[in-house]
Amino acid sequence: MKKIYYYIASLGALGAGLLLYAFYNELILVKIPSKKVAASVSDINVKKRNFHLIYWHANKWVTEDKELISSDTLSKTLTNVLTSWLNLLEEEHIIQKKAVVQSVMLDATQTEAYISFDRSFLPKEFSTYRKLLLIEGLLKTLRDNSLPITVCYFLVNHQPMHDQHLDFSQGWPSTGFLEKTNF
Repeated sequence: MKKIYYYIASLGALGAGLLLYAFYNELILVKIPSKKVAASVSDINVKKRNFHLIYWHANKWVTEDKELISSDTLSKTLTNVLTSWLNLLEEEHIIQKKAVVQSVMLDATQTEAYISFDRSFLPKEFSTYRKLLLIEGLLKTLRDNSLPITVCYFLVNHQPMHDQHLDFSQGWPSTGFLEKTNF
């Protein structure tokens, strides 16, 4: 009779061990129900808004209007605008390789933007002039859409962007640098 109890205890211990092993190695997932209520759509302050996307093409400034999502946080809005701007440049065959906005971070005053891309959006074969016009198009896009950014820092993988012709160790003023130049 005692042997049966030993067999039952051994099988129970083996079963408990297998369950603990499976749980520890995430073969079994346990979700504990919570009483949190998911945020409703009305709680999130998101609205559609027309944005002007500006770029230099065929010796003139071209403006395209796109309806994009404007979020209650400035960094999300900037990410949406910059992503659309980069997509537009790729669609217009101005840049060949698509750069993706990894993240946009703002300083405490919400006026300086640190924009990190997965690669440089400035093609290496472009002249300094064309690179400056690409950057000015991005800055004009931010300025013309009344986004309160005064300085932009361009990063690649969260490190300062490197370029043969331009210095990205300093921030670029959103007022632009071509204001007094007549293009």
